[in-house]
Amino acid sequence: MSSYLSLGLGLVQTMIVSRALGPELVGQMSLLRQVAVFGAQIGSFGLPMGIIYFINKRKLDRDTVIGSTLIATQLLSLLSSVIVALMLIYADFFGEVNIIIILSVIGFIFFSNSRTVFHSLNIADQDVKRMSLIDVLPTVLCVGILLFLYLYDLLNLNNILFLNIFIWPLIGLILALLIQKNRIKLTFSINVKYLKEAFSYGSQVNLSDFLVLINSSITLFILKYYTSDFTSVGYFSRAISVTTLINTAFISFLRLLYSHWAQLSGIELKKSVERIMNFLVLVSIVGCILIGLFGDWIVLILFGKEFLPATSLVQIIIFGATGFLISKSLLKLFISDGNVKYNLVCLLVGGISNIILSVILIKLYGVKGAGFAQLFSSILMGLTALYIAKSRYGISISRILIPNFSIKNIKNIIKR
Repeated sequence: MSSYLSLGLGLVQTMIVSRALGPELVGQMSLLRQVAVFGAQIGSFGLPMGIIYFINKRKLDRDTVIGSTLIATQLLSLLSSVIVALMLIYADFFGEVNIIIILSVIGFIFFSNSRTVFHSLNIADQDVKRMSLIDVLPTVLCVGILLFLYLYDLLNLNNILFLNIFIWPLIGLILALLIQKNRIKLTFSINVKYLKEAFSYGSQVNLSDFLVLINSSITLFILKYYTSDFTSVGYFSRAISVTTLINTAFISFLRLLYSHWAQLSGIELKKSVERIMNFLVLVSIVGCILIGLFGDWIVLILFGKEFLPATSLVQIIIFGATGFLISKSLLKLFISDGNVKYNLVCLLVGGISNIILSVILIKLYGVKGAGFAQLFSSILMGLTALYIAKSRYGISISRILIPNFSIKNIKNIIKR
């Protein structure tokens, strides 16, 4: 339920922001937000994701894991913040920036990484209620403030970024701290032995996550480079928002899969993957058909008539949405089993193909070329993930791709 509530709130937020800013400023905002996400990824070094692995799989002491991870991520976030701030100040690629934007980006790096450290405990425990609270409540508050400012015509790029990338993770961090304060004992000391293992594991996870970001956002940067136009970036950004609606709806569910599959092995793991993936593919296909048929109306209702040129991009990218969801889900399987190398293979295929195709197709066809690049790279990444799942885990591709319309199967998955 929290996934759908988050999806609904995200749609309301997107509607407000799109109407307040228009295509050009939405394009600039999208690039700045991606810079913040890249900065946070560099600052985390994959350490927060390792918390789930070391607690659930390796059964290490929670306090040691959390304390050491928190200190390490803060130091890394400081280094990342300096690099990102210098880039925003001296590069004109991102348009005009001011102190509010720079502070918002830096705040996101620190707050989101700290939030993820504590939130990982809820994911490790498969505590859906606490996960939902941390995901939903900050969004409710921020959307409420956005709506208030929009109604009084006070929204601009500065306060939108401040709310979405500074206040949102800060509220999430405060909630995560309050939830976990009686469940862990923070020790401000570093366990060197643990950190050596964590950095080894985290370096692979971080590379995986970095490649995920590249695959999902590099097209925006290449599009801006070739067109020198924030408006095209705005259209493409909103087209991606529409075509990833299904993935967004399952974001909390996918996080839970990581922890769930980490506790399974053998035949039990194989059957769980086939059953859950079959359900996800079925829902994704239905969703893609609906979005493909009503894409123009969806764009008009969500973003307004200024964004109608994004409809043609939606019609292109939507055909790769199922492939993207398949790869995103199976990556959770690989990483839950400690096989980060399989993640790297899938993401390298997706990332490299996306970069090459984006450079070639955007140069030839402009913003539509960006849509085709996203389509083909998503399909390639999905096929690669399926091949690895079949060859390394013995998972049946047909049991994933051929829809199972059993009401009992669907009810069991939803219940779990």
